[in-house]
Amino acid sequence: MKAPAPPLLPGTRKLILVEGADNKALVVELLKKMGTIPGPLFVVAFDGILGEHDGPEIHDFGGVEQLRPYLATLVKTAEFAAVERIAVVRDAERAGETAAFQSVQDACRNAGLVAPTAIGTYSQGRPQVGMYLLPGQGGAGALEDLCWQCVPQPVQQCIDAYLECCAAAGVDVGRHRHKRRMAAWLAARMHNSYLGLAEAIGGKYFDLDDPLFDVLRRFLGAL
Repeated sequence: MKAPAPPLLPGTRKLILVEGADNKALVVELLKKMGTIPGPLFVVAFDGILGEHDGPEIHDFGGVEQLRPYLATLVKTAEFAAVERIAVVRDAERAGETAAFQSVQDACRNAGLVAPTAIGTYSQGRPQVGMYLLPGQGGAGALEDLCWQCVPQPVQQCIDAYLECCAAAGVDVGRHRHKRRMAAWLAARMHNSYLGLAEAIGGKYFDLDDPLFDVLRRFLGAL
């Protein structure tokens, strides 16, 4: 379980809250390409500060169930008074966008914040709060589903065939197929060490200029 929300830097006006290290890596790389973080990067994680401040603060709030207590703690910090806009980026999960949307709204209202009324938009309160749900496109799923669309079709077919072969041989491939097929692709790409999704995103294994990321890019650009 994640620790309580860490303090903000004094004067922080823009804040991005992300679900987990993988989503954080995607947001960081997109912001870099957009020029929103033009120089040294400041990222906050629960193990401390990982760089110098230049741009919006980015906090990893943990899993989807941690957003509610995280926000409730964050709004009580003295530095929160300066925050003008908050962007929340999390997975829609298998329950789908509607359930995830309502969960974020509940977390906002529980913390006394004005919740957004639509995905990809910001509320009219202070601070304004917006949310984006991955993989986007109105469906259920997670970041892995979005990144999977960047994998060449012939490779997708190979990996799906591999998982079907494992299942036929009695291997329990589980219900999280999106994670297993992404793990198989990453395993095929690694060299001398384990390659996780966050490392693959940071290592430019995915084309972040792909139109698949356009809507998320616009959401972050509006922060």
